[in-house]
Amino acid sequence: LRRKGRYPDPYDLPAVNHLPDPFTFMNGKRVGSESDWELRSEEIKELVQYYEYGYMPEPPASVTAQNEGQDLVITVGDKGRTASFKGRLTLPDPDKCGRPGPYPVIVSIDFWAMPANDIYLNAGYGVLSFTYSGVGSDNNEHTGAFYSLYPYDVTKGNDAGTLLAWAWGASRAADALYYLSGNDPEYKGKIDTDKLVVAGFSRCGKAALLAGLLDERFGVVNPGASGSGGAAVYRYESFGNTPARTAPFGNHYIWGRSTGCEVLGDRIRHQGHNHNEMLPRFLNPGRYYKTSTFGYGERLPYDHHEIIAAIA
Repeated sequence: LRRKGRYPDPYDLPAVNHLPDPFTFMNGKRVGSESDWELRSEEIKELVQYYEYGYMPEPPASVTAQNEGQDLVITVGDKGRTASFKGRLTLPDPDKCGRPGPYPVIVSIDFWAMPANDIYLNAGYGVLSFTYSGVGSDNNEHTGAFYSLYPYDVTKGNDAGTLLAWAWGASRAADALYYLSGNDPEYKGKIDTDKLVVAGFSRCGKAALLAGLLDERFGVVNPGASGSGGAAVYRYESFGNTPARTAPFGNHYIWGRSTGCEVLGDRIRHQGHNHNEMLPRFLNPGRYYKTSTFGYGERLPYDHHEIIAAIA
């Protein structure tokens, strides 16, 4: 079956055995001005949502935040539904960091909500850490706050993967900081909403990169060890995992366990819930369990260096 939509079905795209040019539109036109680049960067955002992550919903109707013990409960209302997830907000001690607020805040997508590292606090940065799995379950169940508001339903085109859900959580955490800054006397003058960072590590780093692409309120984007599906490109593998992984362009698994390179085929087989239903179509059935090209990505009309370009 072919997919019909704004862009060609993955099976109908041409092979590109090199990194695509960030300065060339899908129609072949070259970027020739700053205004052209604004349009091209929007096209990159559209392409990655269409082919890989699913679409980010419009900003929700409401976001509120309230401390309950050590937890910051972030509640989102949209389309007649409400859902909540938990984080932990830690702000610097002015006596230890040497200056009063307002403080820049790092929104940290984490495996569990945790207190801030003293290195950040003593440098004058606050941290809002939130539990990624409370926003979207790290499996094919598609549960959590995001999917409570926007139920997963492929038949209706609602097939956003979990990386998109976790990136959405980072944006709602930013909304919560705006809410606290403007509505909670405890935080008045303590949060600099003009200086927000998004960060994460490993799969959370992949989500941080996507959050930084789709939400320009994050002035600094830190996708730590994000690998394939994050800051790394799909078209080229790392050679750093030998002897477990053979080079060049091998796809050797030990006991069915990833060795860390995560080429496109690996991601689809083992972390398929991270993405929408379009991405698997870049692997035709004859190549599902073997490789013959640069990490299977040659038919992608973009690669992840272009995500970094659009963020920049």
